[in-house]
Amino acid sequence: MITRKHYDDPRWRAKTARSTGAREFRQVMKRLERKGTPAFVQERMAATTGRKRVVSWAAFIRLCTLAAFHCEATFHLVDIMHVADGLTPSQRREVGFSRCDYHHVEYAFKTLAKAGDESICQATGEVKDPRLHMSLDDFIIRLIETPEVAPTSRQALDGTLIETNARRRSWAKDAKPDYQQKSDYLVPADLEDAPKASNAPGFPRVAEDGTLIHSVDGDARDQVQTGKNLSPGNVRLGYEAHFLVDSREPGSPLHAPPIIRAIHLAPGSTHRGDAGIAVLDAMKRVLGHTPDEVLDDRGYSNCKAQNWALPLHERGIKQVFDLHPNNRGVRPGPIKGTQWRDGLLLVSDKVTKHDAVPTRSPLESHAIKDKRAEMVAKRHAFSFGFEDWNLERGTVRLVGPAVRGQVRCVNHPASMRLKAVKQHSRGGRRTTRPTTAHVRGDECACGKTKVVPITEVIRFYQPYVWGSPEWERAYGGRNLSETANSNFKDHHGRFFKGSIKVLGRNKIALALAFFVDAVNTRLIINMPTEFFERWTGSADPYLPDPDDPAWTDPDHEPPATRAGPEGRAVTTSPATLESIIS
Repeated sequence: MITRKHYDDPRWRAKTARSTGAREFRQVMKRLERKGTPAFVQERMAATTGRKRVVSWAAFIRLCTLAAFHCEATFHLVDIMHVADGLTPSQRREVGFSRCDYHHVEYAFKTLAKAGDESICQATGEVKDPRLHMSLDDFIIRLIETPEVAPTSRQALDGTLIETNARRRSWAKDAKPDYQQKSDYLVPADLEDAPKASNAPGFPRVAEDGTLIHSVDGDARDQVQTGKNLSPGNVRLGYEAHFLVDSREPGSPLHAPPIIRAIHLAPGSTHRGDAGIAVLDAMKRVLGHTPDEVLDDRGYSNCKAQNWALPLHERGIKQVFDLHPNNRGVRPGPIKGTQWRDGLLLVSDKVTKHDAVPTRSPLESHAIKDKRAEMVAKRHAFSFGFEDWNLERGTVRLVGPAVRGQVRCVNHPASMRLKAVKQHSRGGRRTTRPTTAHVRGDECACGKTKVVPITEVIRFYQPYVWGSPEWERAYGGRNLSETANSNFKDHHGRFFKGSIKVLGRNKIALALAFFVDAVNTRLIINMPTEFFERWTGSADPYLPDPDDPAWTDPDHEPPATRAGPEGRAVTTSPATLESIIS
């Protein structure tokens, strides 16, 4: 059995060292050079007093990046030591270290994980700023930054389960998920009859926020995992990682690669709406970018308005989402003679009826989509508009379809002067302006306006009409978040429960950032050169240079400008007793 004492055994390290190929090494170093992450961390973390570190902060970032890129399925601290032992003397000089033991890696990782927190001087009680001059949540976004192209204006948002490696020692009552009363999640029905479970002595413990701690990982919480592909839902212990992924720009024919731009790791009991807003705010702080549209799933759009839709609107972000079957019912509107249907406020009375639009299915044909789009367009003419959004007062004006010129109604004389057929601006198409069946003098809602609180309409408001072709094209971009999740767990990474074995939210978030950065790096390096150059508008820097021996010879001496800090150079080969002991 391998224990901690083996980490300092030169013989064990000599046979477990992992060599890094010349091309792989050169590609990772070029990407780090473009990102500038090693210099960024070195500048903010290096101490001005005391002796130099055996492994500088810049060298540590390079080693972590190489280890994450080298090991597709895991990011363990011992992997960093194995990769360091397997580097050639030339590669060690370029990385910037001569010796790297396990305690160097462990202490540096632990220090970096805490570098985003404020500290208190025990002598004076003074509160000191974080060493990184930013929070850890912001730093991990800086760590996965992709400088080749700026983030797109349309981002897909999704969450994925990150299970803690600590063993579960207890369950909540009847083995149900430990959620607070304010939660508005949809708990799978197959968890309602969960069996009772026996708990280990001393568990569960109660955290300061009232949630239950079920393992030695004090930050991990219960997370509901919904059923997929006919598999039942379950309750897992750990965290949820929220990803923002590039999606295709509106109206652009170019595909957008599913680059993960920002991540936020939250304990399993954290409200999805709050976590989604947190990752958007962090993206703004670090990258200076706020998307115009967010493509999200029902895990976010089904949240209460004050937790998700309203904060999004306050930040000037629109959301595109699919309606849950529970949200597709008919509700009375705020004006007499109106009804809410599928996020629209429609004129609906005795003479104006609307057919129910069928629910979407992932296996439906194009004919069914076209029929739904036709039904949606037919009733959209009778919908109210949302104008004059006033955040200070928290109100929005509902404007009737006759006032907006969408229908002709005898009770609104100005609308009767409009033509029944209008010329469409795109492609010369002609669309009809229907005339209502209302009788002159009868009360109808076609020409009415009303000011209502934003909270009444914002939860189901989106810039495109649900079910329309424009909505289908926009919401279809959300699939890139699922593609990024597949890259993370299958195509460009092999993430599973034991991929990360450190405990605590800060350490897991830092390890997850290196893992995600490796996924992005593999995705970019494996792009066809033609696609990369069209995507970035520049030459592909990851193509091997046949005139540069560093791309093929791992022992090639690097240029002086790439050399590490001054010191004794290692002249022995890697994976030998001499190179490890020295």
